[in-house]
Amino acid sequence: MPSESATGPGATVASASVVERAGRLVRLLRDLVRCDAVMLTASNPFAVSPRHELLAADGYSDAALGRFLDGFVPDTGNPGFRVVRGRGRAALRWSDLARDWQVRFAATALAEQHLVPAGFHEGLTACLWLPDGSPAGAIHMNWDVSRAATDDRRRIVEQFHPLLAEASNLLQPHRVLADKVHGDAHVAVLGAGPWQRISRPRRRPDPPRGWSTTPRSRHWS
Repeated sequence: MPSESATGPGATVASASVVERAGRLVRLLRDLVRCDAVMLTASNPFAVSPRHELLAADGYSDAALGRFLDGFVPDTGNPGFRVVRGRGRAALRWSDLARDWQVRFAATALAEQHLVPAGFHEGLTACLWLPDGSPAGAIHMNWDVSRAATDDRRRIVEQFHPLLAEASNLLQPHRVLADKVHGDAHVAVLGAGPWQRISRPRRRPDPPRGWSTTPRSRHWS
């Protein structure tokens, strides 16, 4: 199936640069973990209620993509979401959820109606977080054969967490623009969600030549 992007189901507010980078990263990760389908979503910082938007996907039907976007994040629609979200940077498979939390993801409407009929018998999800603790998005993937979702491949996904989180950061282009336009000025860009914000504190100017910056000398202020 051709790779989907933000122009497909669930088109996002993502900039072209964010979508392009997400697509490259998804293709690379799919080649490394040999999954049969993969999807990268971004937490929309401009939405009033929590919502994930599609950045890049490969291997899923349009119906499955739509159900991921509309039914995965709400706790009532997916009993595994709260577990995955609460595990920080951990990537959890269906088998992990069933063994450690008694959550049978294969019995959810998403799996029964879209994933299992498509031939998927194992899946993995990881929530993505920025260094400041802000939610960035999620990575979902599925395999036709359960044993293909090995521990090593799960660890690869976890090692990619920082790159995936930054690729899902819809506020990154605004941060770059703030750096270019405002320089050292204090800049804040607030999204509708409670966690999404950019804050660039004003940087203290460098001292003039000849001024000492040691603790015993006068400081430039």
